Amino acid sequence: MAAKLVKAVVAPRKTVLFEGKYVGPGTEISLAADEVAELRGLGFLVDPEAPEAPAAGEGPKFGPVDEGPTVTVES
Repeated sequence: MAAKLVKAVVAPRKTVLFEGKYVGPGTEISLAADEVAELRGLGFLVDPEAPEAPAAGEGPKFGPVDEGPTVTVES
């Protein structure tokens, strides 16, 4: 008897070898239920029951500083 296939989605920033090809984040694949459970546990597949992670911010911004202390080097 063939194993029950379950659809799953590859997690962000992860790659999975599926049917001889590497597939990236957001790709929907069908695998045996036990394989899906194992790959979800390892973080390679999205867990639909898990709360959604907050989106990554743009990070700090750097540029010219117009206020605050300054240092002057005299020679």
